[in-house]
Amino acid sequence: MRLLLSFLVLMNLPLVAEDSVGWVASVTGKAWVVDDTGRRPLKEEDVLLDGERILTDASSSVEVSLGGKNQLFVDSSSNLIFEADEATDLEIEVGLDFGTLRPQLNDWKSSQRFRIVTPTAVAGVRGTDFVVQESLEEGISVDVMEGEVEVEGKLGQRIRERIRAGLQLRLDRRGEKSRAEITAQRLEKLKDRLKFRKALSSKFQNLNRQELREKAKGFIEARRQRRESLKKSIREKIQEKIQDRKDRPERESKSDNRRDKIRERLQQRR
Repeated sequence: MRLLLSFLVLMNLPLVAEDSVGWVASVTGKAWVVDDTGRRPLKEEDVLLDGERILTDASSSVEVSLGGKNQLFVDSSSNLIFEADEATDLEIEVGLDFGTLRPQLNDWKSSQRFRIVTPTAVAGVRGTDFVVQESLEEGISVDVMEGEVEVEGKLGQRIRERIRAGLQLRLDRRGEKSRAEITAQRLEKLKDRLKFRKALSSKFQNLNRQELREKAKGFIEARRQRRESLKKSIREKIQEKIQDRKDRPERESKSDNRRDKIRERLQQRR
């Protein structure tokens, strides 16, 4: 039944997402990218596609170029998924299940929206440098270092806050919120922990969205091939199980015959 369900899911998925999200500038430690074909190690210069998920372990981090001078730092123990829509003004959405992100949007166009969605809240980006942390126990915290970030509660709370540079907002799962100035000690700690270890080279900075889509074509084709290979493997396993069921009565009949012969021999010996 599981094989059949997996096959049906794959058959009903779109061929492959065509939107590219970013280019992996750096990977420290072990990180993985996950899509509907499975999980594989994330490598430097991989192109990230719409619908792909990044997982980092307890000692790893990933830096993603979003084109131009825009980048995203993914901290350790994070789980997030990318969604892109080139057809609307919502350019990129990052679904952060848990973990820590630091977007640094130095030349992001005002017409292109970028937001981070967590189980607790939605952070609509108006700032250029900020940190979002989502915890299953504590909810969301947003530290704004430059610009502004607008935060809207998701769990039924009528909460909408605009956070300016130098402030931190905390919002827990019960809807309780608090604001505070970011202390110099905390700011230093955040910048040190979430420091972009690799300065964006010219090949990343000069990459516009159209060029990124061109570079993504090879990754899109590879993903299509993985999907077709997985479909073929599941199809073969389903056929094996169907054949096994067809052959089962014959095997059971042969087994019954062997048991009958054994009984006859035992009776003759008596």
